[in-house]
This record gives sequence, C-alpha cells and structure tokens, in this order.
Amino acid sequence: LGGLVDIGISQGAYSNYGMSGMKFYTSGAKRQAAIVRMAAKDSFGAYKFVKGAAKVGCGISCVLAAHDAADALNSDRPDKYRRTAKALLDAGVAVGCMYLGPVGWAIGTTYFLVDVCGGWNYMFGIKDE
Repeated sequence: LGGLVDIGISQGAYSNYGMSGMKFYTSGAKRQAAIVRMAAKDSFGAYKFVKGAAKVGCGISCVLAAHDAADALNSDRPDKYRRTAKALLDAGVAVGCMYLGPVGWAIGTTYFLVDVCGGWNYMFGIKDE
C-alpha cells in the first residue's frame, strides 16, 4: 500500500509540475528529492512576489503617512504636532515591519488592531473631528 501511495503522489506531482528536465528515478528517495527541488523553485517565485508586494505596500503606506503629516502641519488644529508624530510613527512601523519578517508581521498586526480601535489616537491625545 505504501508503494501505491508513493506512486500516486509522484504521478500527481509530475502532472502538477510537468516532466520538463526531470529524470524518472526508480528510487523513491531520489524521485521525492527531485519533486521537492521543483516545488522549492515554485515557492521561491511566490516568495519573491510577496516580498515585492510588501515593498509596494510599504511605499504606499509611507506616501499616505507623509500626506497625513503635511496635512496636519498645514492645519490650524491645536494637536497638529501630535498628528504629525502619529503619521511618522505609522511610516516607521510600516518600514520596520517590512524588514523584521514574522516578528514584524506580529508587531504590524498589533499596531493595526490598536490603531483601528482608536488606541493610538487616545494615547497621542488626538481628538476626532
């Protein structure tokens, strides 16, 4: 039964990834290693795409934070410096989280949840309009 399952998995992997450039190995270990190498190439391409999307998202976040900071500085609000500080914190968290990997994801998620609930505005003393 194990041999049948192994053949079924291998054939499914062959059909998913194609047979181009892949030798047919009679040994199960060599065959599985070749399949793992091909899957790793595919996952590395997905990793590069996600990393690029993160950089684009970070850039957009920084542009929006700069706009918020400029808008706050050019206003007559009494809390304009607090709003500017929060906008700079937004940009700093975006840039920092992009380079910290999974830890950055956890920090960014926590920051976002506190921000959505109004915690940062409360801590900075920013009044809603």
